[in-house]
Amino acid sequence: MLISKMVQIEFANPGMKAVDAIYDIRKAAKNAGLNLYSRYDVQLQMPMVIDDKVIVEVKVPDIIADTFAIGNHLRGIASYLLKQCNGRYGCAMLCRKLCPGHEPCRFAQWRRCRYR
Repeated sequence: MLISKMVQIEFANPGMKAVDAIYDIRKAAKNAGLNLYSRYDVQLQMPMVIDDKVIVEVKVPDIIADTFAIGNHLRGIASYLLKQCNGRYGCAMLCRKLCPGHEPCRFAQWRRCRYR
């Protein structure tokens, strides 16, 4: 059985919106999703736009759901954007876990760098 968790993706730079980078985020999620599925049987759904926010659904097997750290394992999306997109996304990305009803629960930072 799979446990569904919703995650909001955004940039730390308030001048950048994740919804503007949805094409690249979807390519990054596809890349990271293959890795997560092959290692942990975790399914990463295609990022979707809900109310001008980018939301990713992560389906984790109930056996590892309690110990699976979503923020650590979604670093693949940030790494893809930093390495494969010609420096367009040089600022930090943030991952915000959402409670039921798409309300933020807690905040986890993936990577820090200076704004340019």
